[in-house]
Amino acid sequence: MGKSKKGGKGTLRHREAFQRMNYLHQASQYLMRIKDDGNDQRSTQELSRYYNVTMKTVARRLVLRIDRSIKRGICKCCHSSLSGDTSRVRIRGNRGKHAVVTCGKCGSVSRYYARVEKPDDADEAQKTDETKPT
Repeated sequence: MGKSKKGGKGTLRHREAFQRMNYLHQASQYLMRIKDDGNDQRSTQELSRYYNVTMKTVARRLVLRIDRSIKRGICKCCHSSLSGDTSRVRIRGNRGKHAVVTCGKCGSVSRYYARVEKPDDADEAQKTDETKPT
């Protein structure tokens, strides 16, 4: 009489934690997009940073992986969300194609390698056959 396995192949461990992390990420993104005309702008940005820190803490404690696109959207130093208003993105090609993201709040720099996909040989042969006149 062993333990019965809960769920099968389609179940997800730590479903509640992933839902909480998803909610925290969405709330953080929403707060960064709000444009207030008063003094609340700074407090909403601090609350957004707090949500990002909380999301990372939940993932660290339960040893869960955060998706690459979400991780790259958060500054590693000040934990602010990197959007079009709060960051600068440059494409460099000195040592291979890579994107350089600079945080607008703290000035930290992150570099992400940009993969260059080469078309398959079958795709190239098909394109050359299409261009040849019959």
